[in-house]
Amino acid sequence: MSRAQVLGRKAAGRLVADPPAWLTALRLDPAVGALGVTWHDDETITRESAEADERPSDWGLHTQATMQHIRLNRPHLVPVARGPQYTGRGLGIESDAVWYVDGRDPSQLLFAPSSAYPTFLQVPGGTTADQMAEVLRGFFPVERPTRVTLPKVARGFLGYVERLGVPSPYTGQVEGIDGLTLDRYFTMNLYAEAGSWGSAYYDDPYPEEFGRPIEMIGIGREAQKQADGVPSMTWRTAHSGSYVTFEAHYGEMLVGEVRYRPSTYPEVVEALNAYFGSYFPTDLPVDVIGALLGFDFQTIDMLERELDVETDLGDKLGQLHIAVALAYGDVDALARLRPYFHDDNGSYRSQAMNFLLPYNYEWMLEELVLTEPEEQLTGQLNQILDRGISGRHPDIFDGDGYAGYDDEEDDEEDEGEDDE
Repeated sequence: MSRAQVLGRKAAGRLVADPPAWLTALRLDPAVGALGVTWHDDETITRESAEADERPSDWGLHTQATMQHIRLNRPHLVPVARGPQYTGRGLGIESDAVWYVDGRDPSQLLFAPSSAYPTFLQVPGGTTADQMAEVLRGFFPVERPTRVTLPKVARGFLGYVERLGVPSPYTGQVEGIDGLTLDRYFTMNLYAEAGSWGSAYYDDPYPEEFGRPIEMIGIGREAQKQADGVPSMTWRTAHSGSYVTFEAHYGEMLVGEVRYRPSTYPEVVEALNAYFGSYFPTDLPVDVIGALLGFDFQTIDMLERELDVETDLGDKLGQLHIAVALAYGDVDALARLRPYFHDDNGSYRSQAMNFLLPYNYEWMLEELVLTEPEEQLTGQLNQILDRGISGRHPDIFDGDGYAGYDDEEDDEEDEGEDDE
């Protein structure tokens, strides 16, 4: 019997022998059954706790830190109920949500849309049927959200393409980023529904019920089309119905955009940000964070704070480059970046203005040329504006995994672990 199973059996034994008063009362409340939730009997609690596994099973992009969190906390979580049951679109797999009690602090329920959810993404479930119902309102929407009904937008820098990768479902080895590797990853991933779509579509183009395979192949091929401008791929998350988009800017950097309904459990995200040193917006649904595990999510306000104090012009250009990508689609954000295009160094100004070309930001270039002190640079800008700008970004999603994927940093970390 493994360490996790021994700890799980002990935690279950204590809870079964001496359950908290609120849990005893809640198990007798008929309103819980109306939510589609079924309580476990003592035998089931003991058996499932003894089957505790401290290894991740969500197919997420885990780090040593996230795996350590699961190892330390998963054995203490005692499953006490299941439900509601739901069916994932596309693959048609039926799943059950799970309700836990933490044997170390049995003061409330903890909710997870799946038993494979990692410990740091579980949500406080309360101690009453009304509180359980409130938790469930953020999951499994009956009417699937659309772009219009997902009111919040969060954008973050995910990283440079050549330094990013996702695990292959066949070998487990990390492979470079392109449309195929991302689609394979999110198909296996617990947090996303099957089926992505390109920038030619503003909304989810897939039907509620998937048809015959030959029909879905045709729909899928059509859905991958890219519009002019910034290529992207979007997935719907499995439990909150949010949209998670990966945008490829300049052919070298990935920006994530999330459209979502704000969650009601900011303390969960605050805790994981503090624990892992991440900086996800605290109102993101937990399935969105699960989908983005292993990626950075640096927001534009973070970049603006760095730009305010940066003195090295090379570093400042790098920060501005990312910030322009994050400001894509947000005129107000782009306007806030305008002061960072000014500097006494002409080479800096020239390079900064080049960042605007792929986005067809002629209006901003026209404003900058009015204050440009160098005659040669002014002439070059006017020539560009006279010809017109054809803004295009290379489509990294069309082709084999990025050949330049650099796992040198990972190798160094592994060597450091071996040294220890």
